[in-house]
Amino acid sequence: MQKCQELYCPWIQDSRDENHYICLKCQQERQINQANGWEFFLMIFVIVALIALLTSGTIQNNRITEPKNTHQIQNEQQ
Repeated sequence: MQKCQELYCPWIQDSRDENHYICLKCQQERQINQANGWEFFLMIFVIVALIALLTSGTIQNNRITEPKNTHQIQNEQQ
């Protein structure tokens, strides 16, 4: 069995399992298209955090830039 670098392995796909690959040189095996549980939760957390940041920034910007209604200004002066 020869040693080879993973980047240059001549991978072949198992005909019985489309997610299973074997290197022809070093016989190393790989499972492709298998998701780890933590990757999914990390992706969901990042999406939720981005949405929260974007909506909080939008709400704060709207509060700062909203002009007062002219009726409110007249009522405050009276």
